[in-house]
Amino acid sequence: MNSPLPHDELQTLLAKLVDGHLLPEEHARLENLLREDKNARRVYRDHMLIHSMLYWQHTDVPRPALVDSPQEKATSRDPSSPLLGFLGNTFRQGYGFFSNHAPLLGILLVVALLGGVIGLAMFRGGVAGSTTSRIAHLSQTHACQWGGLDTPLITGSSLLPGQRLNLVEGLAEIAFSSGTRVVLQGPAVFDLESENGGFLRSGTLTARVAAEHKNFTIHMPSVEVVDLGTEFGAAVIDERTAEAHVFSGHIEVRLFDRQGNAGRMLELHEGQAVRIDTLSGQVANRPTDPGRFGRTLAAERLLGCNLVDNGDFEARWYEPKSNARRIPNIDIPGWIDRGPATTLAYDASAGGLSKRHDGPENRGRYYLIGMEACTLTQELNLTPLTARIDDEKIRFAMAAWLGGGRNQNDGVIFLARFYDAGGTEIGECGLGPVTAAHRQGKTQLLHRHATGPIPPGTRWIRLELEIVHDSGQGKNPTADAYADNLSFLLTEGEN
Repeated sequence: MNSPLPHDELQTLLAKLVDGHLLPEEHARLENLLREDKNARRVYRDHMLIHSMLYWQHTDVPRPALVDSPQEKATSRDPSSPLLGFLGNTFRQGYGFFSNHAPLLGILLVVALLGGVIGLAMFRGGVAGSTTSRIAHLSQTHACQWGGLDTPLITGSSLLPGQRLNLVEGLAEIAFSSGTRVVLQGPAVFDLESENGGFLRSGTLTARVAAEHKNFTIHMPSVEVVDLGTEFGAAVIDERTAEAHVFSGHIEVRLFDRQGNAGRMLELHEGQAVRIDTLSGQVANRPTDPGRFGRTLAAERLLGCNLVDNGDFEARWYEPKSNARRIPNIDIPGWIDRGPATTLAYDASAGGLSKRHDGPENRGRYYLIGMEACTLTQELNLTPLTARIDDEKIRFAMAAWLGGGRNQNDGVIFLARFYDAGGTEIGECGLGPVTAAHRQGKTQLLHRHATGPIPPGTRWIRLELEIVHDSGQGKNPTADAYADNLSFLLTEGEN
């Protein structure tokens, strides 16, 4: 049985879809509606039928767009989610052929195709309500200006397959769900393909790939750079010149001719770089030039500010109805969130915390609620501070408001794990959980904090939120584990 259809919301999303103004978070919401609701799919089909008829009456059929390079034929995607991109391509291709031959038949056939495609996509799309279309998020930015967007991207913005990033200036760090971190340096144009790579059309980027996530691939015109466990830079200088630089580890550089046929394959190691003429296929060795690449955001941006993405949980992709009686499991921007944890408004009808409960005075509208045992993570790259960390001049301060409900011992642990360049954990510091005894059986949030030196040798930090579900008290099937206003700051000074 289908749930009641949010008609006004669906119509708004469809109108934006056909106008080309649908935002990434709205794509994800529309995809979920189509997967979950039969009525939504019927409305979508009818809406596309009307749009196709108007399109036929008032426009000429556009010529197919030309791809930019041979390998892009296999890698380019619609800038929507996979489901919506496939549906859109089905409509455009079917209409483009039949409008020149049998317009009415073409419209009817496209509608039939859409119905079948939607059904197939629902079958292949996995569990209803999943948000697997997100492959990365924008983890940090510095002085960014974006082109071609109605709404600028911000820290925590969700990124989808096929989405194009036009960075006019500044530095933007992209955290892929595979664990890879890419720093894009403006001006640059970059297309996200999957959690394992993307297409650099122009400009420069640096990719830092963990050893366990090999084969991350950056496509460029007539060139592929395949990671073999490393940190490397890639650059598209102009329409016929590309470069690859290896800062650590090694990579494979694969060349293609203009027809997409595979050519030479080179293996580069730390300290090596090449410049490639993509028209002739000629390769020239060069010294690596780390200074040209924005390998990390500036060191000064790591000091004196809260480094937790969305630590107050105010960034959201979906606004539930205020009278909703059920807590929806929504991905939390800024966090690698693959478990049953979500954000909820204070004073929500579904229960949880209200603003009359003890907690931070400067709290916003939302807080974290963990509904079952799971872990959320995000990572901080500290390599710009290497010298100062190894000289024992960098300290950290972490804080959080943690709590739970009544006599339940459910809670949240806020943990910082410190890793060296080889990925070995060399220290940790944790806050919580706040138990029922700490709260004296009250529903509330309590403040916890800790300070200390960053261990020498630290190159990156993993921040974790561990949801503790103690079913011993009351046998509650849903955890009452709450958190808000998380912070992690670095300061410089003698330890």
